[in-house]
Amino acid sequence: MQKRGSLRRFSAGAGARAFLGMLFSYFYSQELMMRKKDRLADSEKTIREFVDIFIGGTAK
Repeated sequence: MQKRGSLRRFSAGAGARAFLGMLFSYFYSQELMMRKKDRLADSEKTIREFVDIFIGGTAK
């Protein structure tokens, strides 16, 4: 997508680590807080938000 001009230039490795870091920290904090109730619904909403934030920050 960078070659097509849809994404701004950045290190693909750093971008992948940043995105995975957001997801890891979210799920890790959920485990630490032991939030079990409605975890799937909360997780789906949060993941959609993370994707939206990440796409917005990397779009050209």
